[in-house]
Amino acid sequence: MRARLRRAALLFVLISVLLSAAFATAILGTAWSQQRRASRLLAVVKELRPGSTTEHQAREALKPFSRYEIVYEQSRPDKPLKTAQYEFLNVPPWRVGMLPLTFLRWTRFAVDITYRHGMVTQLTVGEMQEEHLGYPHPDAATVRIYSVHDEAGTKLLPDEFNGYSLHLQETGGVDENGHWSGFKCCEQVFNQLDERATPEQRSQALNFNLSCFSSIRPCDEPRKIRPPLR
Repeated sequence: MRARLRRAALLFVLISVLLSAAFATAILGTAWSQQRRASRLLAVVKELRPGSTTEHQAREALKPFSRYEIVYEQSRPDKPLKTAQYEFLNVPPWRVGMLPLTFLRWTRFAVDITYRHGMVTQLTVGEMQEEHLGYPHPDAATVRIYSVHDEAGTKLLPDEFNGYSLHLQETGGVDENGHWSGFKCCEQVFNQLDERATPEQRSQALNFNLSCFSSIRPCDEPRKIRPPLR
């Protein structure tokens, strides 16, 4: 009887180990594949120049990612905008309800490309990662690149904008009355650029660390998501 119990216990342990290994492999496999896709997309995006790259040129370069594309159109005659969005997550759909059981932080990389009159007029690129489970504000780094020649873009910028800006903000918790609770969470850094930014500023602004997708150590501040800008 005791021998049977020992065998049953050993079998249970073996099955548990195998299931855990399969689960970890599935999680990491998804993270690695999404990281590779995001890296290839970022390499293409780095070659796009708002105000210079045509929509045709951009779409040719982005053909390998057409299956991930979602297009939003604003068809007003005075503002014929079209935005193509690409998004990659390190979380498989079936993992969403199992977040507490996994060893990777939820991470998202997304690119929005705006077309107007057959030209690329705006790029928005961002990466974010959760810091506290269930808290709606992640750590994030975002860069938006405009064309200074595009009226739709320049109207969004202050008069004193000279081609480059950097803004850092912290988020936190509030109580039921909307008052600061003292709970601090998450830093978010936001860049804006146009053609007047230097090549170094543009390169650094797009230098995202996509290894956050598969890293067990969290990217829990913007400088880990994207190295600090000088």
